[in-house]
Amino acid sequence: MTAKKIGLDKVYLLALFAAGLGVAALMIRNGHKARLTEPVALGIMGFEAPLPAGESWDGSGRWTFSQGSFVLESQLIMNRRAAAMVKWRYLLSPVNADAQQLLMLKARSYNAVAVANGRCQKGQLTIDWLRAESDSGWFGGEIFMFGLANLPNGHTVMLEVAQFGGMSEMFDVLFESLFEKAVIKTSEPLEAGRKFVNELKEKGFGHLPKSLMSMMVGGSGRTAGFTVSGYSISDEPNQALKSAGVYFISIGGRKLSEQSAFKANKSFDDFQWSVVSPGAFSQAAAGRSLLLKDGIVSVHSGSAGNLIDTFAVPENALPEPLLDAAVCEFAAGSQKTVMIEMINSDYGLVPAILSRGEISGELAKRINPAYAVQIDMLHNTGSTQVIYLNSAFEAIRIEVQTTPAVVLEHFDLSEIINNYPQWQSVIEAIVAAVKNKN
Repeated sequence: MTAKKIGLDKVYLLALFAAGLGVAALMIRNGHKARLTEPVALGIMGFEAPLPAGESWDGSGRWTFSQGSFVLESQLIMNRRAAAMVKWRYLLSPVNADAQQLLMLKARSYNAVAVANGRCQKGQLTIDWLRAESDSGWFGGEIFMFGLANLPNGHTVMLEVAQFGGMSEMFDVLFESLFEKAVIKTSEPLEAGRKFVNELKEKGFGHLPKSLMSMMVGGSGRTAGFTVSGYSISDEPNQALKSAGVYFISIGGRKLSEQSAFKANKSFDDFQWSVVSPGAFSQAAAGRSLLLKDGIVSVHSGSAGNLIDTFAVPENALPEPLLDAAVCEFAAGSQKTVMIEMINSDYGLVPAILSRGEISGELAKRINPAYAVQIDMLHNTGSTQVIYLNSAFEAIRIEVQTTPAVVLEHFDLSEIINNYPQWQSVIEAIVAAVKNKN
């Protein structure tokens, strides 16, 4: 049997790669600990996580929001290829399933086979872990370590560490050291937000806005669209809270619209929510619906209602159609900052930070608001808006801090219909659907 000849260029690359991993091992290993950065804070969540230190590790060094979770990651680049990878994932959705089953599914997503698993304590965290291997890697196999830990605040953190091509000693040390240096702190805005939402569930909405009718004004001062929404309260068990709304935007030749209908029980832990975008209610194929039952949201798409996603939510999650009402309650209260875990039809669970805005200058003289509430949405693109309310808790101006800026000002319903007569039937149907019975 003759051995297959390997070209000198391949031998050189293989040697160079192996040397690179050896250098990486020296950079990472320091006794029995790995060289790590200072923990990177996930701002208002009260969680901090480190990354590997060293010039060959490449990452942004900041958390980003993606598909209902925050991600912090870095790659070890050797010879312009990824030799290792570290990814922290902070999950807003609670993990109610068996941790080892979830880790097994994660391993399968990489076409890797589990070889060991267990539970251990590292630093402040109790970790369910799983080790998996795959033979499909570059110049050898791939080794994966997955760890899952439930946090005291009900959220979950997952760590993925991948090693492409040996050096398992360095790999094990790195995985353990990352968890050991993670930091858990109490998030006062998160705790205040949960208390705030729990009180809404128990006491109800005392300042539920009867209607919100605004017209959008772009940076040029020209009207660019409108939004109309309404709310109602009744004694019907499964329809104690109802909300319906529509918006239409036309900027730079682009036209967007969305219509929604929402009904829930008094504690809004059982709801039905339909969203249609774009077009009219009849275009169900372009819509989606969300159902919350027993702590699980199921997302359905199209007229056939095909199930496309499910996710668990915390007990005190707030559905987005009730956000305007929550803003009124926040304005009437005394809290300075609260963080709400909001159920969003596009992004799943999204943190929304409510804080008190400033009322000053010419704007204060012109519209004389009684309250100003700032909302910071921490989803993929992020957004900030300031809502100005009068003493009756009606929104009289909304400033959306985008480029260009968009301002929503309160108009009478008749004015909106005069400017957008093609929407008259839809607007009137929404107003009738949420006509207050109380």
